[in-house]
Amino acid sequence: MATSGPPRAPSVALDTNVLMDLARREGSTIDAIELMRRRLSGAAFLVLPTVIQELTYIARDGDTVREQEDARQALRGIRTWGFHPINFIPTGHAITESIAGKIRAAGLLPTQEVNDSLFVAEAALAGCVLILSSDRHISDIEPARLNQLLNEADVAAVVISNPRKIIREYGRGTK
Repeated sequence: MATSGPPRAPSVALDTNVLMDLARREGSTIDAIELMRRRLSGAAFLVLPTVIQELTYIARDGDTVREQEDARQALRGIRTWGFHPINFIPTGHAITESIAGKIRAAGLLPTQEVNDSLFVAEAALAGCVLILSSDRHISDIEPARLNQLLNEADVAAVVISNPRKIIREYGRGTK
């Protein structure tokens, strides 16, 4: 009989907009990350493949020079800020695409929000307990329906929140 080993620290998936906000030194996002570091002892903050692809695209082809520089700063900051970029083996990418398609087909995200659906699927496949995103498309996903779909796909359920909500709900009395 195999032993399960020590409990794994929780993982938090960070969306592209969160990293862009950190590059811009947006206060509520910085405060939310600091709060989660205090409250989720040992948590791993993950930067998933779709986020890295989006940041790379924005750094090269963003709408403004400022946006391009913010994306470059976010890419440079990933390790400096203590985050962990991850990738999946090719099979993982195929599973992610399948789950993402189911998320869009179920109407949980608009059909044109391919990257958002990939990000949510990647977070579930990576076993993240929390997705941190300022994107309303993501934060407005109906939790029960999403987690039922994820359960049927044999991946982890996730909680989705945004930085302001983290501060509002969990920030009282922590400083």
